[in-house]
Amino acid sequence: MNRYFVSISAWTIVFASILFLSGCAYFNTMYNAQKKFEEAEREVEAPPQQTEPGRPLPQGTVQPRPVPIEKYRKVIETSAKLLENYPKSRWVDDALLLMGISYYRINDLARAERKFSELTTLFPNSPHITTALIWKARVLSEQKRSEEAIELLREGTGKMKSGTRKADALFLLGNLYYDLKKWGDAAEQFHLSLQQKQRGEQRYTALYRYGLSLYNSGKHAEARDALSASAKASNSIAQAYDAYVYWSRCELALQNPAQAEAILLRVRSSERFLDYTDDIELELANLALETGRVNDAMTLYQNYIAEHETGEGRGLAFYRLASIQRYHQVNLTLAKSLLDSVIRCGASREIADSARMAIDQISKGLLALEN
Repeated sequence: MNRYFVSISAWTIVFASILFLSGCAYFNTMYNAQKKFEEAEREVEAPPQQTEPGRPLPQGTVQPRPVPIEKYRKVIETSAKLLENYPKSRWVDDALLLMGISYYRINDLARAERKFSELTTLFPNSPHITTALIWKARVLSEQKRSEEAIELLREGTGKMKSGTRKADALFLLGNLYYDLKKWGDAAEQFHLSLQQKQRGEQRYTALYRYGLSLYNSGKHAEARDALSASAKASNSIAQAYDAYVYWSRCELALQNPAQAEAILLRVRSSERFLDYTDDIELELANLALETGRVNDAMTLYQNYIAEHETGEGRGLAFYRLASIQRYHQVNLTLAKSLLDSVIRCGASREIADSARMAIDQISKGLLALEN
């Protein structure tokens, strides 16, 4: 019997057959736990709900379905009954895994970690070892123990057989390094995960993050190859958009400004990215500034401000205009005024903090000139 957690529906068929043939009580207990677990997982793993039919979720946001807490509690209760009443059943490791995942889903991380540790310690030959290691690493990450999660996965992946589970582990390891901004290590793990048999959309995300990790490592030629492939393949509109933008930035870093602009113009003309029209206008303005077309950049930023009364993009446009006045036009008074507008118009915290710092520096400079 294949006891790996690859096909939950396959599990259901197998358990149903065993239950019919044997009538054993512990099989019945495990079958009920598995069925309830399958129902809960289907709800959690369903595609995110959208605020408007046909409209993609805004970039960088997630709107998952509610966790069916009561169903997971039922899984825990039923699995615990099997452990208590049938401690020598061949399904004990399966029950521990179901309990660990269920505890994770309801955010009881301490108990989740304990169940995964029990499984890996008591059943070193269980077919669920790889799955348990991956879930335990997720628990450690949620507990802000990323270094422990990394150590666990680095040790574990070396012993894993090739396949989708190893791909999952390497992908998670890449994400842990990515979140820590350890770009070289992240790129290495994403690259290794791409060499395994990987699940559909996860493969595109691994390719995308591999490209971003290379970009942040300064390896722009390699990043360009990964990001261009990601941009063309990804089913996620937000991810594809970002991949195109960073592909353009790679071309600029490689001294190909015409190609960089062509990529952005292609995105602007695509119906697929209509929800990112405002973002692409700012990217084109940034490109103009980076390539020395200061007057063109000023016009684009001013047009953006005129067309948008609120929003983080407006704050960024003011900030860029202030930079032009400060470094290109050397008009410190106007630069300071524009930076004041950055703070007032609802810019992101990062941009607003940068504006305050710049105002302080300019104020000191103006004071020095007066004296």
